[in-house]
Amino acid sequence: MQQLTLFDEKESIEMGIRHADYILMSLKPQFYRLILAGKKKHEFRKRFPDKPINAFIYVTQPVGAVKALLELDSPIKEPEGLIGHEGIGVREFIHGQKPGRVALPIRSVRPLKKAVDLEVLKTKFHTHAPQSYIYLHNNPGLLKHLLSLI
Repeated sequence: MQQLTLFDEKESIEMGIRHADYILMSLKPQFYRLILAGKKKHEFRKRFPDKPINAFIYVTQPVGAVKALLELDSPIKEPEGLIGHEGIGVREFIHGQKPGRVALPIRSVRPLKKAVDLEVLKTKFHTHAPQSYIYLHNNPGLLKHLLSLI
């Protein structure tokens, strides 16, 4: 992976980018479709950063490509925090059927102008499909490329 240089840091600050605020996150195709359709309004994860974050979405096989940017709000840790919300998975979270997880409210979904497939991730940006998520501050070239596709 590429190291962040002083030039990259300066350029990022000028562009208004805070690298730690961007991750690459894997999502199964069926859940990605539900998010696009507006039926899934929260993502549920076992572990996640404890702050709002921007997540580029790598849709797993058979799609195998980065397809969108999600703006995620601060994680909700307690089931009571979702009372009154709706969407797929909310009822299960409230009733304790998703123990040890956090709910990530999806503020917005922005599909990329062009998908970035797995081969491009591997060959051009020397990265892989994340098991869960990876921070993009470790790969400023990939972050810059993905931001250019919004």
